[in-house]
Order: sequence, then C-alpha cells, then structure tokens
Amino acid sequence: MSTVVSQTLIFAEPDYMYGAGNLRLRVERVSTRRFIHDNDTWVMVEGVEIGWDGAPRDLRQVAVRASELGG
Repeated sequence: MSTVVSQTLIFAEPDYMYGAGNLRLRVERVSTRRFIHDNDTWVMVEGVEIGWDGAPRDLRQVAVRASELGG
C-alpha cells in the first residue's frame, strides 16, 4: 500500500467514510492499522483533497476500503 503515497486517487462514495460524491485525494500517509466495518477491511488514509479543477483543498483523514489501495 505504500506505493499509493504521493498518488492522486479517486474514491467512489461507497468506498470511503464519510462524504458525498467521489473524493479525489493526493495520498500523503496510509496507516498500517486496519479495522473491520460491515464485514469489510478499512484503513485510515491522510492526504490533500484535490478539487475537480485540480486545485489543492483541505487536508483530509478518511477511512477507505483496503481493497481500493490494492490490499
């Protein structure tokens, strides 16, 4: 999962907690700790939200499905 650091990823609404619509995030850190929620494995990710205009927005910490990070 460390290979996703520095990449900009797009998470669909069902694949992250919590928000509305897709989330575009330039990943800066991925936690090594995982947790189970609704019978799926999730991991905490921190990064800068990227607007659809390409401009950086706020720093975000979100839980994402581990499968979305290749793990």
